[in-house]
Amino acid sequence: MKPFTFPAEFLTKEKPAVTITPNDDLGVEQATSYDSGVGEGGSEVVSHFDGKLYITNGEEDRIDVVDAETGVLLQSIDLTVIPGYDGVNSVSVSEHGIAVAIESEPGEVTSPPMLEGEEGWTTEPLFTVGGVLDNGYTPPGIMDGIGAMKLDDQTVRIYVNHELGSGDGYEYEVNGITLTGARISYFDIDIATRSIVDGGQAIQQIVDANGDIATDTSFTFENKPGFERFCSSVLVEAEQFGDGKGLVDTIYFTGEETGGDFSGVGGAEWALDVATGTIYALPGFGRGAWENVTEVDTGTETHVAFVLADDTAPFDADGDGVDEAAPLFMYVGEKSTDPDADFLARNGLDGGKLYVWVPYNPNITSPEDLNGGANNIPQTGAWVEVDNSQNLALADENGANGYDEFGYPTQSNLWQQAEAQGAFEFSRPEDVATNPNDGSELVLASTGRDAPDFNGADTVGTIYSVRTDFTDINAPTAALEILYDGDADPNQTLRSPDNLDWADDGMIYIQEDRAASGLFGDGAANPADAGVVRLDPLTGEVTRIAEINQDNVSPGAVDENVFFTGQQDIGDWESSGILDVSTLFGEAPGTLFLADVQAHALDDQDRFDVPFPASELTDDNLKEGGQLLFLAAPGVEIGVQDPVDPIGNANGTVALFDLDGNLQQTFEAGNLPDMVTFSKDGTKIFVANEGEPTEFGDPAGSISVIDVTTGVTQTFGFEEFDDQVDALRDAGVRIFPGSLPSTEFEPEYIAESDGKLIVTLQEANAVAIFDLDSMSFDGIVPLGTIDHSVSPLDASDRDDAINIQTYDNLVGLRMPDAVAATEIDGETYFLTANEGDDRGDAFVYDDGEYDGNDRGDAARVGDILDGMESGNFVQFRDGDTVIDITLDEDLVTYLNGLEGTGLDRLTVSVIDGDTDGDGDIDVLHAYGSRSFTIFDLAGNVVFDSGDDFEQIIAENRVPNAFNNDDFPSDDPDVIDENRSDNKGPEPEAIEIGEVGGRTLAFVGLERDSGIMIYDISDPANAEFVDYIESTEFGNVSPEVIDFIPAEESATGLAQIAVSYEVSGTTAVYDLEFGAEFKGTRRADNIDGTIADDEIDGASGRDTIEGNGGDDDIDAGAGRDNVNGGAGNDTVDGGRGRDDISGGSGDDLILGGRGRDDLSGDTGNDTVFGGRGHDTIDGGEGDDLLGGGFGRDVFVFDLGDGTDEIIDFGNRDMIDMTSTGLTFGDLTLTELNPRQFVVEYGDMGDEIEITLAGRSFDLTEDHFSF
Repeated sequence: MKPFTFPAEFLTKEKPAVTITPNDDLGVEQATSYDSGVGEGGSEVVSHFDGKLYITNGEEDRIDVVDAETGVLLQSIDLTVIPGYDGVNSVSVSEHGIAVAIESEPGEVTSPPMLEGEEGWTTEPLFTVGGVLDNGYTPPGIMDGIGAMKLDDQTVRIYVNHELGSGDGYEYEVNGITLTGARISYFDIDIATRSIVDGGQAIQQIVDANGDIATDTSFTFENKPGFERFCSSVLVEAEQFGDGKGLVDTIYFTGEETGGDFSGVGGAEWALDVATGTIYALPGFGRGAWENVTEVDTGTETHVAFVLADDTAPFDADGDGVDEAAPLFMYVGEKSTDPDADFLARNGLDGGKLYVWVPYNPNITSPEDLNGGANNIPQTGAWVEVDNSQNLALADENGANGYDEFGYPTQSNLWQQAEAQGAFEFSRPEDVATNPNDGSELVLASTGRDAPDFNGADTVGTIYSVRTDFTDINAPTAALEILYDGDADPNQTLRSPDNLDWADDGMIYIQEDRAASGLFGDGAANPADAGVVRLDPLTGEVTRIAEINQDNVSPGAVDENVFFTGQQDIGDWESSGILDVSTLFGEAPGTLFLADVQAHALDDQDRFDVPFPASELTDDNLKEGGQLLFLAAPGVEIGVQDPVDPIGNANGTVALFDLDGNLQQTFEAGNLPDMVTFSKDGTKIFVANEGEPTEFGDPAGSISVIDVTTGVTQTFGFEEFDDQVDALRDAGVRIFPGSLPSTEFEPEYIAESDGKLIVTLQEANAVAIFDLDSMSFDGIVPLGTIDHSVSPLDASDRDDAINIQTYDNLVGLRMPDAVAATEIDGETYFLTANEGDDRGDAFVYDDGEYDGNDRGDAARVGDILDGMESGNFVQFRDGDTVIDITLDEDLVTYLNGLEGTGLDRLTVSVIDGDTDGDGDIDVLHAYGSRSFTIFDLAGNVVFDSGDDFEQIIAENRVPNAFNNDDFPSDDPDVIDENRSDNKGPEPEAIEIGEVGGRTLAFVGLERDSGIMIYDISDPANAEFVDYIESTEFGNVSPEVIDFIPAEESATGLAQIAVSYEVSGTTAVYDLEFGAEFKGTRRADNIDGTIADDEIDGASGRDTIEGNGGDDDIDAGAGRDNVNGGAGNDTVDGGRGRDDISGGSGDDLILGGRGRDDLSGDTGNDTVFGGRGHDTIDGGEGDDLLGGGFGRDVFVFDLGDGTDEIIDFGNRDMIDMTSTGLTFGDLTLTELNPRQFVVEYGDMGDEIEITLAGRSFDLTEDHFSF
């Protein structure tokens, strides 16, 4: 016989399946949780990615990375590695990494000093390269020479050179000319706070060597695109040597340091008129690599004189194959007394004579002949004139004929003349400064040169005193004396002297330049890094007072030495400009200096094949890192209150870690970055920069857009709305009196949808709409108020009752913190959690004095009324502005009629509600609307939840939980409601997500700790769905809600992760809508939802899991296996031998027909066997049990509680095998012939038994052990 084979059509026939129809019940279960263990501050913001939760733990300064399925801590990321870190504000995660917004409070230094004091001296940074001034100006790098003067009684203005090559640095404009290269910045420093209050580009106009105003770059030499390397500098005050002596005007001198082998022409010296910003070429000073000049006293009122230092290394100036070295030059000019004389003429800066110093002793020619060892005898000599006159016939752009393009001698020409005159050749003249107590004397630093120059006689460097003598103005002389020779000092305390200042205390302060090899680092006589050394000119004593610290790298930058060698301290950093500013800032002479650091190794970050946040440190931008700082003597407190820093208070920082927790880069954002979120595609970071007011001022709020693929950051402020301030106020945007949008708007939160960013401006009660295509703001949208004459609230914290009622003349300012956005049916909507926020208490008179906060805008209604009655009005104060707060007479009359309602306790705004413009408040404005709102993109209210939140809480929670942020720690029998007077349950967080095809909104209530869930699939008809009572799980004060789609969750269900700020916990909740399940006649596997389900197994041998929710399960015919799961379930086994477990919850279990095994599990269950010989186990809890027909077995164990059998038959049994007891261990009490009580064990367990049918004796035979 052939074996039977099923027909093919039978095998391919689709088998009937269980039908599932969703219902409206949402199931919520806590899937997992994480406890930071530190309480408040341990869980503030949560973001999910790839099965992990990233949680800010501000208390421990870390990001906790937690397994989203198990709640196990996987890793903690240390945030203190971020330069300038002072707290964490927000986190967001994508495949591109972990974005963290950090705090950097105003008044706190965020970049550490690159120069550190020694011997009790201290330093504080004033400006770090990469920082942006409040006015938007970005000074570039390579800061060098410094000049300073008093601008007014409150301000010191300093000028700082930037020693950029002519092709380096970002482009800038001077009088319509586009330039790159060297430039001069000015910084205005407040004397009291020692902070920068203004700054910018100092040069406003250029006058060339012909005296013509430059209109293009033809004023430069060798066709350069800008100025070349402004090095040291000096600001010379008018008549500094006495009435009529010296300059007529105050002038800032700076020179171009280039020449020798690097230029056939040499640099020019320039004079900046600080009164006008015009900079003048000084051809009379000659060509050279001008490090600096200094004015010396001629002793006359007719002439001025300047000594010039040509910082050029020895080179072959005349082409004879032998290097010449630099002479020392001096310019002497006669001041014009013509009333019409121009700037240069009246200051004696044109038409003068140029000299070189020639020793009288012809055998003294160089440091080989005059040094601290072989021949330390002071030398005198004459200033001998060299020809610096103009020769246009030989003019050449590149100096080919020995003359520049304006016809003046080149550097080589002048050196050849100097050599012919027998001029002394210095190793490398660096800086010069005049003795403040003797204008005829100056100090000269000559940086050493390696052998073979001078046969190594001046390797370490030499400090000279030069005393000039103008007894004969036409034949001046000078005496040269060595003050310090580093080669003669075995300790080499001062090496490679560079910039210097002869300070007002009589000491000379000298900076070291790591130029010569072998003088710094391991193996050197003095291994210390470059620093600042003080020289006593009378004794020659040298003391080191500061040292470079190369560990303090600019935020985000990479030191070339570390990158290429792995070693930190081998690069050429130097402290460059230095200036005694003590008396300008009210300190004793020689106790307070300004200095700068050139971090040469932080140069051109484009060289490194990694994405650097310090990409502005490139040749075509800021060039290199560095710092401008104060240096103070022992006992002098510097007190910079507001340093300008790449990551400081002027601009904040967003740090990016990789997914392994390694810091990759930092980005400059706006002031106080408060919230970060990745774009939907993960390639951009959106940042809300709050710019919150502080005691130091009111910085501008902004948003930043960071492209993590390119490292480019764009920050957008609100300055464009300043001229719209009146229109914005009229439209309902809340702007403080006397304030402007640029500083008033404080972005709190950002949501993205359909190419737009919606940015909450909480204090302004508005949102900004930003378009990502045009990268510009579309506009500001006011959010309006909720009318409490329609939408009731509980306004009092003192009535010991839940009293939700309406009030006339009272509205609630929505003022949301968080915002979420979505598209529904092609329309964009944004949702706001209407928290409300004030800026502190207004001034209230109490106990004989006023107390409040500057710009405080909040007061209780009762305090305002009391102030009006007493004449001690509540006041709004902003600086010198003081406004007495009064209410309209009609409003006062209305409020007096409400005595006893508690409205006097409500906190309201003192700057809102003057609807008729007469100066008093007509309508009270409370903070927050105690609701959430759905808006369309135009700002129209589509839905508002009104008083839902307070009503739902009042109905569903114990009375003491209502508006009480102390719950559950308070006495449960006492109604506290301590938040009714101020924002109520306080909606804080909001999120949107899709669950089961429906769009849900989740609103976290900061003070209530609950989470409201609404179905917003039809935005105009949003409906309340569920409420999560977080405190049941020990979670207090939700701060952020992060939706996890089902396809990304560990359980396969949609989830929300919630960070709870006060409890320091994070919880993950599963979300699922219930359903109706209809089985087939076959053996079905039915897996219910975590919500309330209706399950019909029909016939067949089914396996049914109810899971969570209060399920109604009809197993139907067949031998079924049923587990009700969590929830209060109803289970009917139907016909067949069933195995039923109720699971947790108070369940009703009906065995039906058949020999069933029934278990209530935990909970107070009701279990009935029905027809058949059933086994019934109530489990833990106080259960009601019935056997029904048949010989039934009731099973008990220790810890089952108080159970009741209502129909125990004579053939039924009580199984106590699991207890380990014997019949003798039981206490059997007969209440009456039909009722008995059995007590057993040590846990207070008992069984109340009612007999079925006729009475009989309950004996040992009815028990099994």
